[in-house]
This record gives sequence, structure tokens and C-alpha cells, in this order.
Amino acid sequence: PLDHLVFTGSTAVGRTIAAWGAANLVATTLELSGRDSAFVLDDADAVLAAKSLWNGVTMHSGQTCMAPRRILVMPRAYEAFVAALAPLVAGAAPRRVISAAAAERCYDLCAQAAASGGRSVTGVMERPTGGDCRSLRPMAIVDCGAETALARGEHFGPVVAVVAVRSLDEALAIHEECDQHLSCSLFTRKPGRVRELVLRLGATNVLVNDSVLPTGSAAVGIGGVAASGWGMTRGAEGLMAMTRPVYVSQSGSRVRLPMMPPTPKEERALDWIVGLLHGRKRP
Repeated sequence: PLDHLVFTGSTAVGRTIAAWGAANLVATTLELSGRDSAFVLDDADAVLAAKSLWNGVTMHSGQTCMAPRRILVMPRAYEAFVAALAPLVAGAAPRRVISAAAAERCYDLCAQAAASGGRSVTGVMERPTGGDCRSLRPMAIVDCGAETALARGEHFGPVVAVVAVRSLDEALAIHEECDQHLSCSLFTRKPGRVRELVLRLGATNVLVNDSVLPTGSAAVGIGGVAASGWGMTRGAEGLMAMTRPVYVSQSGSRVRLPMMPPTPKEERALDWIVGLLHGRKRP
């Protein structure tokens, strides 16, 4: 019989599996969707951040649960980051995504974000192409509003919102509005800053000066939070989650733990032994 089910996929399907597991008393591990944030702090290496994050956006056609969906950039890093990102986006070849509907949604959300005041960093926006309309050229919408569906990460494909923030508190507030956190990228030249932020980020995987790639190690566990699921997969913790301890206790026939309450005489003897062992003098 099935005693533990592990599922990787969407939050919608995960809810159905969780309900089935509860009804059948089957434990579940759910690694569900992420709509992950990346933070580019004022002291970040903007070129490194642009290269790393664009790689994360386009890896597997942007169809990974830990791809960055919004990039929150602090004021002093914004201009340099956008300048470094633009040629990477311009040189990106079209990617095939899972379905024509997914490709069209990515394009539509970019178009909506642009209509709301954002702009394509290359000045170009192309509708999905190909006979099956599944080929999409990756896009980055800069000056994107945090309230847009693109910035909220309501897509699954190689597009991303770049949001200018005035402060770290504003960036964290935008990040916390989303209830799906699998991983989070933080770009800074002062890695010590991570300690003060890690609990607020709400993600099991916090990547410092990188995006997605470090999670490829089999030693790194992945664990969902809130709408991103529950339980651990991979790593030592994920392996242990797939096990159930069994404790076997064997008692001897001659020396056994007492099964009856002690007699007054036995109580006095135990009291004397405890006092002897712990240095208490008897009155």
C-alpha cells in the first residue's frame, strides 16, 4: 500500500493531492509553485546580478519553480543593472514553452505591464510564433509596477518584471505580498546582510549572488512554504523524510523494570540510593 506520496507541480493540483492524502491518511510531500523574488541591493555587482538572474529567467524556458519572477532593484543599482540586462535580453533566442496558452499568457502579461507604465528593456515585444504558437522570445519589462500581474508572477515562462524600489522595506513588502516562496536571490557585496533578512524572506533556499543554479546540487534540500507546499525533498532532510523509524525494545527475563508501585520499604531504599548518588545527606 502507498504510505507516502511526493508530488512536484502546481499549487492547484497540490491542493487536490493534499485533500486526497488527508482523506486516505497518506502522508504527502508537496513541492509546489514558486513565484520567487530577487533583490538587487544598492551595493550589488550589477553586472553579475544581471547575468545570473537572466540565466535563471531563461533556464528551461523559464519553466522552473524557482525562476525569478520579479527583480526588485534598489536606487543606486538600478541604472547599472538595467544597462547590463539590456544586451542579454536583446541577444536571447526564442524559447519553446509548454503550451501555446502559456506562451500567450507570458506575452499578454508583458503587454499589460507595458501599458501600465513599464517598458520592454529592448524596446521590442514579439507575440508567440511557430506553427503551434509555443515559441516565445524572452522579455524583461523594466520600470514595471509592483501591482501588475507580471510582477506578481502569475506566469510560467521566460519573462520577468524589473521593479524599481525606493528602499529595502518597500522591496520586502512587495515580496511578502506573494504567498509562494521556494527560493530567493539576494545580490550584495556584503553577504553578512543576509542574516538580518533571511527570516523575513520566508524561503527555504536563499541564494546569495546567484540564481537557481545552486539548487541543482543533490545535497541541497527543497522545501515549500505556505502555498509552495510542505515537506522536504532531496538533501539529507529529504532522504530522512522518506523514512519511518522503527524502535525495537527487548527486556531481559531476570532484570526488568518494575510493573507494580514500590512498597514503603522499596521507596525508602530508592530514596537512600538517590541521596547517595546525588550527595544528599539523610536526616
